[in-house]
Amino acid sequence: MNKSQLLKYLHDCLAKGRPQITRDGLLDLAEGLASRALATRGLAAELSKGDRTGLDRQWGQPGLADDVARAMAQAKRHPPDLETFIDQSITASLSFDNEPTGGDAEQAAKVRLLAAASLAFQAAKNLSVSDLGVDQFVAEIGSGQGLPDSADSREPLTSWLERTIKYLLDYNPYAHEGREDLLELDSILDDVQPTLLADWIRRGGPRAGSAETDHEYLERQAEVLRQITDDLPERIEAFRQGAEPRTSSKQAEVPLVATSTPVAEMLSAKSASIAAVAEKLVIKQQQRKKWDEKTAKQARWTYFIFPKLMLDEHGITTFSELRQSHVEHFDDFLLAIYPSFGRGGRDRSKSIAEVRALSKSKAAAGLNIVTRSRHMRFLSALFEAARASEDLDPRLNPAAYTGKSPVRPRDERATPKSDTMEIFFHAPVFVGCKSFEKLDEPGPHVFHRAAYFAPMLAHYQGMRREEYCGLDVEDIIVGNGNHPYIHVCFNQFRRLKNAQSVRNLSLHPELIRLGFLDYIERLRALGIERAFPDLYSPSSRSPLGDRLYDELDPIRKRLGITLHQFRHFFNNELKQKRVSHEFREDMMGHRGRSETTERYCDPVMIELQREDLAKIEVRTGHLQPRPIQLIPWVEAKLTPPWARPDRAKPR
Repeated sequence: MNKSQLLKYLHDCLAKGRPQITRDGLLDLAEGLASRALATRGLAAELSKGDRTGLDRQWGQPGLADDVARAMAQAKRHPPDLETFIDQSITASLSFDNEPTGGDAEQAAKVRLLAAASLAFQAAKNLSVSDLGVDQFVAEIGSGQGLPDSADSREPLTSWLERTIKYLLDYNPYAHEGREDLLELDSILDDVQPTLLADWIRRGGPRAGSAETDHEYLERQAEVLRQITDDLPERIEAFRQGAEPRTSSKQAEVPLVATSTPVAEMLSAKSASIAAVAEKLVIKQQQRKKWDEKTAKQARWTYFIFPKLMLDEHGITTFSELRQSHVEHFDDFLLAIYPSFGRGGRDRSKSIAEVRALSKSKAAAGLNIVTRSRHMRFLSALFEAARASEDLDPRLNPAAYTGKSPVRPRDERATPKSDTMEIFFHAPVFVGCKSFEKLDEPGPHVFHRAAYFAPMLAHYQGMRREEYCGLDVEDIIVGNGNHPYIHVCFNQFRRLKNAQSVRNLSLHPELIRLGFLDYIERLRALGIERAFPDLYSPSSRSPLGDRLYDELDPIRKRLGITLHQFRHFFNNELKQKRVSHEFREDMMGHRGRSETTERYCDPVMIELQREDLAKIEVRTGHLQPRPIQLIPWVEAKLTPPWARPDRAKPR
């Protein structure tokens, strides 16, 4: 749109709005100044020291600069409703007989921010504020000021939406516990630049009360945009025929507690019945504390892919149409797809036909029986929940397709050999490395950090990866009894796998000898709450263990061993030393095998644990205790040098 069109659009927006005088004029002024700043400078705008000085001189109002900064941050965190945003973009273009383009969409959004600024200025009437010349900024928007560098006024709206979706999915494609490959996002994003809408969504996040993570939020927004993109030709034609733009959307109607990957947004309206019951079930199970965040996430994946399969290949949209043959078809689908399906951020945008074609090209063997059984259990729970309100065929039985793995659990993962474990603890990170960044190159330094102590916790305590990576310094108990111990519990930094994971573990003497307690005391003296602060970045929501695995990756590649294997070695070594399975279950956080061992017995006492832990072979005897040396940026309580400050969010 040119300058005259943008001016007309601005005044059309003003004509449809009205000043909302609901607060004191100073806050209205702050909102107006914030909206104008974002419209003219872009979403990356921040108040500089010069801006603050200028605001103080112009208005002489104490605290105004802080109010403007808060209003800008609030606006960035709340992207517009997606359907309404696109509808407004379409009508803005069509009102001037223009073909809808991405450039028009971005310009129109900026003009709407200016209109909001003007209305806020009018609301601040007790400060005698005019519109502060918003018209003059329209010409700058027309020339591209305040828009992303990639803005192209001629880019069709469809390709602009596709680029938005691609950026959202590429921005955080994976965030799965246990993965050992951390993709370099900088290199991924070189191929696609953000649109204004993508940037706005990225700066937002899950709503208050939501159980979803950042990457799930991005995936959900991408799915909503994908549905809009698919419907775009019909949507544009409807507006050409004079239809009124919608002022609300499915997204706006979803209650706060239901914002975690709402399946109803991801599928067409025809399959809303299955999706609505599924989402209601997930929310209810979380409220009842029966499903934690991880279980709810797994269930939502089942409740996404099953209705999608039914809709794409059978045209089924309601429970009443389902038959046992359709459940069997779902099982056949799970048997045919590639094993990593569902782990990538792009997987939700793939059609069923694309998934089948990709699986065929990979000669995929399908999901294993454990994963397929989990899908079927979630499906059984869904059908049971739906029976109260839906017309279900009583012969539906997903349990018919569950089973046990034909491979013994002991054979699923290799247990490392003893000599490999010995070699592991001779790595430079334990005996002396070049620097805190080059921990696998020989040198004079031994840094007390996660890469030093975490492998020992895995070897001598048999703990799970996230259990030790997410320890709080207060979880290390000294002075309550004759021997220090680790209280493995739910804390502010991480969840646990299940309730039986809560336990007390006698601290192995070798960890005490090598200074683990001194290390914890140093952190406590510095006011640091995390036992391993070097794993945490405010700009990442990935599991803490991912960072540890990355740091130890050179050793893993050299020896072919991972920390998860240490836990298997711990259990196996105790078994070979004839430690009873009941004692091993207690120390490893497993549920007892029977009512007798689970309900009518107390956990193993710390003193008895010490006797059993003494049977673990000491493989760090060659290491000498050293004065505690923290990583420099940890001791200085600075942000990690590898963090991305622009992505920082509170955790």
